[in-house]
Amino acid sequence: MNVIFLPDKIENSLIEIIQKYCRNEFALIRMTETMLNKSIIDASEEFRGIVRETIVDYRTIDKGKEFKQLRPSVVISQFGIQENQTSFYRPETKDGDPRFWVYKLKGFVNPLELVYFTVHEFRLIAIPLIDYPEFEENIISFFGANEEEEEIVKEFKEKISVVKNKGWVLSVSPNKLNDKDIGDTLEHELGIKLNNLPLPDFKGVIEVKGKTLGSGTKDSLFSMVPDWKISPTTSANDMALNYGYSDNEYSGYNALFVTVGIKPNPQGLYLEVDDENEMVIQKCKKNGEITETCYWKFEDIKNKLFDKHPKTMWIVADKMFINKQIHFNYIKVQYTRDPIFSQFISLLKQGVITFDWRRRAKTDPDAPSIKKSKMDYGHGFRMDPSKRHLLFGETIDLEL
Repeated sequence: MNVIFLPDKIENSLIEIIQKYCRNEFALIRMTETMLNKSIIDASEEFRGIVRETIVDYRTIDKGKEFKQLRPSVVISQFGIQENQTSFYRPETKDGDPRFWVYKLKGFVNPLELVYFTVHEFRLIAIPLIDYPEFEENIISFFGANEEEEEIVKEFKEKISVVKNKGWVLSVSPNKLNDKDIGDTLEHELGIKLNNLPLPDFKGVIEVKGKTLGSGTKDSLFSMVPDWKISPTTSANDMALNYGYSDNEYSGYNALFVTVGIKPNPQGLYLEVDDENEMVIQKCKKNGEITETCYWKFEDIKNKLFDKHPKTMWIVADKMFINKQIHFNYIKVQYTRDPIFSQFISLLKQGVITFDWRRRAKTDPDAPSIKKSKMDYGHGFRMDPSKRHLLFGETIDLEL
């Protein structure tokens, strides 16, 4: 995403309002004078992605005005909700770069203002991110109020309230503290069988994530290795061998316990998003040279995100040692639902979402072997919990 498309604080707050009522994929485009004066908007890869399946596939449009396609659209603005039309086309010049134009858009938006594009009921929806008193009212009027999922959330709240009323409950791992034990213990108390399946925990619908009170750790969104079949590096073990550092705990081993974001870390590793090829790429910058190390396909990330977080309960618990054993008291729950993949990609580009490697690799064949559990701790995408609302749009704090 072009940096000028990134939303500011007010624009982000308006995006959150939209996503309370519409969880469809979206694209952001900041208007320029040229766009508005010439009635031309370049169709970014994000934009082409949201219209491809239901409105128009630019790959099937030939160059030239005679092949222009018109589709119904809607503009939601401070002037209300207006039915409209949008043209989709590829000019004969400039290699036929995909373009579009929402008719009369210049009457709703000024240069430098950001527009939120999404698709609803086979129509392109354009929403200028301009703060005005009726903004949320207009959004509700068009998309409708969200009243789904109340029963399952209510049931979960009732069940966890029963656990809370028990007071301090014994951890499933009473002699060693891990953040995952909070969720595992709650699942045990709720009668959920512990498993490592890539499906949500509660009734196959709600994922349970736990943290101790005051924990400064990031949210673990999901574990996911790159697609080794298409990556220059072919395994997590090779990542640790080639990009790790000498392990201080185990002689004869390399360690790679690092976070990778949009800026090179001490190992030179960083992430880039390739919108055109629909991949997240991890690169390494060392001694002025840049190499590609591994890839994640958009489709694979999207499937993992949706499988793991259709609905999530983020649990916070206090801890106490009773008779030298760890006990938890559940005190806070936040509910999120339906992450938006395009927002996931946007947050990757902003450095809000990062990737963690947690792996060891043997460098000395004569070094003593160590337990498998000490070799590979799992690798995955993480984010600051204070930014959780940016990925999920709506967050709901449940009173216990």
